[in-house]
Amino acid sequence: MPSKSMVLGTVRKAACLLWIVTLLAACGEEPKKTPPAIRAVKTITVQPQAAVQVRRISGLVQPVNVSQLSFEVGGSVATVQVKVGDKVKKGQVLATLDTRQYRLNQQSAEAELRQAKAQLVEKASTFKARKLLYERRVVAKTAFERAKAEYEAAVEGVRKIESKVALAKRDLTNTELRAPFDGFIAKRDVEPAQVVASGKVVLELQGKGDFEVAVNVPDTMINSLKRGQKTSVAFPTLPNLKVEGRIDEIASRGGEANTFPVTVRLLNPSPDLRAGMSAEVRFNLGVPGLKTAFAVPVSALVPTQTKTRAAHVYVFDRTTSTLKKTKVSVAAVRGNDVLIGKGLKAGEIVVTAGVAFLHDGLKVKLLARKPGSGS
Repeated sequence: MPSKSMVLGTVRKAACLLWIVTLLAACGEEPKKTPPAIRAVKTITVQPQAAVQVRRISGLVQPVNVSQLSFEVGGSVATVQVKVGDKVKKGQVLATLDTRQYRLNQQSAEAELRQAKAQLVEKASTFKARKLLYERRVVAKTAFERAKAEYEAAVEGVRKIESKVALAKRDLTNTELRAPFDGFIAKRDVEPAQVVASGKVVLELQGKGDFEVAVNVPDTMINSLKRGQKTSVAFPTLPNLKVEGRIDEIASRGGEANTFPVTVRLLNPSPDLRAGMSAEVRFNLGVPGLKTAFAVPVSALVPTQTKTRAAHVYVFDRTTSTLKKTKVSVAAVRGNDVLIGKGLKAGEIVVTAGVAFLHDGLKVKLLARKPGSGS
């Protein structure tokens, strides 16, 4: 019968052998392969929309009503009753000229008129008498015709002097410079005792509240604009302000650098606006030959090393969850978007980010998607 020590030795040998066999078996197993990670991509679902591109042109804010005021007659300035920034009402006297010379002119003309009218009465009486005598064949026809001619000359003389009196009165009235509309004084270039000529601008009057923006539009887009067309206007110095505008005037003749002056009326302008501020007018223009398009971010275009104008995007295949590199035609650029004219269909899913790291046929999964406005 084997001893207790022999039994223990046999057990130890068996355990050691079992450990060696297990270790060898483990070393012979192949490591498990980790499946490749599926890239998640950002996308939009495209839908057709009006093919409209935005063009931005800088301009200056100016008042709708602005008038360069001047006296219609010359003379020495007697008073200036306003200063820059003053608010004025229509018809208010703003400045006056010395009236002494104009009063003398009126008085002289009125004296001439009285004299002419007295002569007219005398000539009329003589003509009436000569006419009666001529009809009775008491005087010769030549005497009658001479009396008639003198009477008609007296009538014409009165008319001329009446016009002279009217002009003298008008000149006297024009020694007062009045506001043609409500507004405020934007510029003053006159002082009392200064001698001014007729027509010299002495004050600038700006209307209250109503503003417009003057821009110069290049000839490449002038035919796309129409009077009454709505626009959007932004202001660099007022970044939080946007005002709706309307095209009021389009010049029929170009100016410098083949541009055409265009005036945009501001609708409901902010009280923070001032004449002379910079403005940016945003015109919404149609794309020639294209009524609808698909807007996608510029980042959706696949980078290309060629010089061709061909563009591609990655379209997600819902059935296989893979990407398809799709050729598209870019019709126009609108801000940070491009308008795709051909190559896409409504409802297709387009990748919008990280396209440089993708390839045709790549299996992907989608991040959050939103209906595509392209913006």
